[in-house]
Order: sequence, then structure tokens, then C-alpha cells
Amino acid sequence: IAEGEWSMRDLLDSGEPPTAVVCASDSLALGALQAVRASDPAVAVVGFDDTPVAAAVGLTSVSQPLGDAAARCVDLLTAVLDGNQQYPEPVLLQPSLVLRQTA
Repeated sequence: IAEGEWSMRDLLDSGEPPTAVVCASDSLALGALQAVRASDPAVAVVGFDDTPVAAAVGLTSVSQPLGDAAARCVDLLTAVLDGNQQYPEPVLLQPSLVLRQTA
């Protein structure tokens, strides 16, 4: 959280502050959100992982399909344990954007 806040403060102090930021995690986004709460003009903040904390504070976040990812991992592990020399084709799992108050 602290690193997100420091990084966001650096961006806000730059010559051209951003209008929006997308953070690599909800924790970094929470720090960025702390920094932008007092900024003018407002900066949209988006996190990643859609944690329960993000929902509690109203943070917009990217949600991963964890159930689908877990099922895919089981498929891959089963293929290895069964001695299957050919791995299943790669699959791109579709995330979703959970809109809340910060974007």
C-alpha cells in the first residue's frame, strides 16, 4: 500500500499528472487511492484481483476467473500425472472489470 501511495504521489507531482491509473494489485491501488483522495482534478484508480478489501472500499478492480484457472491447473496436472506427453492447448481466460466508485 505504501509503495502505491509513494508512486502515485510522484505521478501527481510530475508536470502532467495522470487522469487514471491501473495498478498491478488491489494493494497498490489502495495506496494510490490514498494519494489521489486529496488531489485536484480527480484521478481514476483501478486495481487488480478484486479482493474483498477492494469491494469494501469501493475500488474498481479487474477480477480473474479463479474457478476456471483452478480447473485449468487440475487439467494440466492430470495430464502430467497420466503420462500424457501432449499438453492441452493454452487457454486465455477472460477477466472482467468490476466497476465501483473509483473509476
